[in-house]
Amino acid sequence: MTQPSNIAHAVSSWGAFFKAWIASPREVGAACPSSPGLARRMAAFAPVTASGLIVELGAGTGVVTRALLQSGVSPQRIVPVERSPEMAAVLKHRFPHLTVIQGDACQLAELLKPRLHEGSVAVDAVVSSLPLRSLPGSVVEAIMEQLRMLLGADGKYIQFTYDLRPNTPCPLKGFARIASKIAWWNIPPARVDLFEHRTPQV
Repeated sequence: MTQPSNIAHAVSSWGAFFKAWIASPREVGAACPSSPGLARRMAAFAPVTASGLIVELGAGTGVVTRALLQSGVSPQRIVPVERSPEMAAVLKHRFPHLTVIQGDACQLAELLKPRLHEGSVAVDAVVSSLPLRSLPGSVVEAIMEQLRMLLGADGKYIQFTYDLRPNTPCPLKGFARIASKIAWWNIPPARVDLFEHRTPQV
């Protein structure tokens, strides 16, 4: 039987999601939160046994956050980042044991400074639910520059898209697509891409 507290949390999550969507639909990019199936596809690409941080961009209502935890990623490694104050508040309530950051991915390196401890902690992967195709090009490039700064050689970048066309060119300069999976049961269906950071050879 569903507990009243779970129902209240679900209502709160959807309320925060739709409030953010109405305020800025281009930044949210979808008419409903990602499905648990899509979240599991994304979490399956995250490195479970590494020691560095896994940063989640556009954490929203926490569907992917929960999938990362269920996949076996240590809570100490997961850093959800959410721009919407309302959804960040939902995340902090739902995952009080995680360090949730409310802020803009364009300033990601600055936001993560307290967690990186002057280089003693690395970022192993970035898991993104940001709607890159609906954001201005200058914003996308600013976010990608942050990823190039934070991810070392072979660092992983996980992104989903509603563009299911096979063999589309890699849109990320400095990253190579190394795997893809489609979540057909998501509404609408979505493809999850795994990219690897390729630093220039000296």
